[in-house]
Amino acid sequence: MPMAGANTFFGEHNHSGPLIEPHSTPIISAQPRASPIFKQGGVFNVTENPAMVEFEGCLRESLQKMQQRNVLQTEGDPGEMAKSTTMRVNEVRRKGQYGLLPDTKHWRVLIRLLSHQKWVIAIATGFIAPEYLAQAEEKDLEKRLEAINALTETEIATRALEKTSSPDPNV
Repeated sequence: MPMAGANTFFGEHNHSGPLIEPHSTPIISAQPRASPIFKQGGVFNVTENPAMVEFEGCLRESLQKMQQRNVLQTEGDPGEMAKSTTMRVNEVRRKGQYGLLPDTKHWRVLIRLLSHQKWVIAIATGFIAPEYLAQAEEKDLEKRLEAINALTETEIATRALEKTSSPDPNV
């Protein structure tokens, strides 16, 4: 009795033609193709995380808008402020060696938080340190956002000044 899957065939056999088709030699193009893998270090050697670049751009735009509306009373180039903050956060993340996917997720969280005006003010005034931005988990960042939203814009700037004039004690 035939068993399904045991080289059985339920049908008619036609032996008039050849069972195996002859192999043709593949045509090889003389033009070299660009490899999808980067030549220096492979796919996973990413020099700039696209989400990091997006964060820098969003922060720069937010700072520019706030300066134009005179909401932000800080001096300095928004582009330089955004770049220095982004570079410091990236430096801390690289030292922590979290990995590409966790880094991308973290940058996305930071980008989402930039939609809050008081959050941007806190970053610009130094109330939130880049080291904290780099290392805090999403739930901690959300709690910090809630605390910042409870403050007025002038309180954020005042607390940032207090923080720089009397830094945390060395432990």
